[in-house]
Amino acid sequence: MGLQRFRLPDVGEGLTEAEILTWHVAVGQTVKINDVIVEIETAKASVELPCPFAGTVTALLVAEGTVVPVGTPIIEVEVADAPDAPPVASHGGAQPQTPAPQNTPAPTAASAPVAEPAATREAVLVGYGVAGSSTKRRQKIAGRTNLPASTSFVASGAQVIARTKPPIRALAKQHGIDLRRVAPTGRHGDITRDDVMRAASGGIAQQTRTPAPFTPNVIGTPRERIPVRGVLRSMAQAMVQSAFTAPHVTCWLEVDVSAATSLVAKLRQDSAFDGSRVTLLTLAALGTIRATQEFGRLNSSWIEGADGAEIVVHGHVGLGIAVAGSKGLVVPVIAESETLSAPQLAAAVTGLVERARNGTTPPAEMVGGTISITNIGALGMDAGTPILVPGQAAILAVGRVTRKPWVVTRDGVESVEIRDIATLALSFDHRILDGEAGAKSLRAIATFLADPILND
Repeated sequence: MGLQRFRLPDVGEGLTEAEILTWHVAVGQTVKINDVIVEIETAKASVELPCPFAGTVTALLVAEGTVVPVGTPIIEVEVADAPDAPPVASHGGAQPQTPAPQNTPAPTAASAPVAEPAATREAVLVGYGVAGSSTKRRQKIAGRTNLPASTSFVASGAQVIARTKPPIRALAKQHGIDLRRVAPTGRHGDITRDDVMRAASGGIAQQTRTPAPFTPNVIGTPRERIPVRGVLRSMAQAMVQSAFTAPHVTCWLEVDVSAATSLVAKLRQDSAFDGSRVTLLTLAALGTIRATQEFGRLNSSWIEGADGAEIVVHGHVGLGIAVAGSKGLVVPVIAESETLSAPQLAAAVTGLVERARNGTTPPAEMVGGTISITNIGALGMDAGTPILVPGQAAILAVGRVTRKPWVVTRDGVESVEIRDIATLALSFDHRILDGEAGAKSLRAIATFLADPILND
């Protein structure tokens, strides 16, 4: 008999930490290979992890509600014919749910980071991978809890330095910039070249990392306190980053979608779409994909490189659909959506929305987006000004369908009829698309919805 420890795997692309939400096993319980043992929440989604071992649970090494780095041992299982593993201390200040061996000293907040020897790392789940380097227990810093995802800090006196790439550190040294006083704005909470250059020119990026705490004017006892972490924290960080790094412009257009709503009714009776929930969103997705084929910059990203900025037009359309899920707003992605037929796209949208709403979106479905749609009509809204998903050039908001008087022209004769009308709003990055390109892109989507023709 021997002990095996299961380390928290990287269940996405480059995720660095996750929160232990719920243990599905207890100490003393017998588990089989692929039994679900724990539910975790990353910055992208909630995931249930299966056990890679068969045996008896001897210790739960991380308490529920604790955020720990990838590679952290989270459970200990006694199995047959397995070598004993060395004792493991809890991470991130969590208290194990079983007593630690008496010969293992309890860690303190001031303890230096303790690294697991690289030789002790073992393979985890198929399709998952643990971090390539040894994992260190995060050092507790006074006044800071629940640090942003993908951000690491090192102590430096009374202040901290955000994760910084070597070329950025060299640039800061060249300009005499103290990185402890530079506020990071990078996608993963890191200090960027622009941050250093703003600090060098006396910009607002150079500031203390430990501002005075904000004290709200609370009257009486708060009704609720909501921890900002996991999906909620990721969404908040992404929206702030997008709003303050990409110059947003939004265009609106009212469209007669009577032909589209009639087509939706027909497609719901079509056996090719059986099992899919066909809506105006389905046709809006088709129209958006087709518009990207005509206007390439609609499906592109602004990339800052060492030699300057460039616009990268993507070869495939990773279509993101914003969904108000059980864990908060998420934007899962349909990869290579331009290769799908209309029935395939309808099925993909249906499955994506269902998984997002019940909180079962896999992390792999949360990456690779190049353009997005938000269906605010489902919330009873006519229009809005959606914020771009970071790294994308455009996002389309589809408003609700309402019955309105509309001027219709037939054979040169105008008449007023009651028609199905919807408002489309396209927000786009003005660095990538100027007003004319943005307006033409929106018009192309509107033209399709006014007279949708399926090629398959």
